[in-house]
Amino acid sequence: MSEGVREVQVVVVGAGESGLTSIKACRECKLDVICFEKTTNVGGLWYYRDEVIKGVGSVTRSTIMNTSKEMSAFSDFPPPEHFPIFMHNRFMKDYLEMYAQHFQLMTYVMLNHTVVAVERSKVGNHWLISVVNQV
Repeated sequence: MSEGVREVQVVVVGAGESGLTSIKACRECKLDVICFEKTTNVGGLWYYRDEVIKGVGSVTRSTIMNTSKEMSAFSDFPPPEHFPIFMHNRFMKDYLEMYAQHFQLMTYVMLNHTVVAVERSKVGNHWLISVVNQV
């Protein structure tokens, strides 16, 4: 491998709700996985930001889930009992951060890394992922 190149079985783009569960599923199947997250944190759009970041979604400051925490929870990780039934976005963000910590997913997440290109390799049966470290 050349400098800056790493071979993995699975690349996950984004450490939001779907990205975190994808990392966990890959690890459960013993797959080598890495996740590139553009921002400084996990949580995806549930992480409210005052500032606009190009290509990054965000809920509004007042967003509250319209489904109960029991219906929205991951089956293997219920939200804390003291969280409200209909969670404000900051509780959902906290829940996703707790999920990542509980299942030790942060080991596989590279924060501040933007995927800039994905292309099929001309040689072999794999993909080339170009990533920029924002730090």
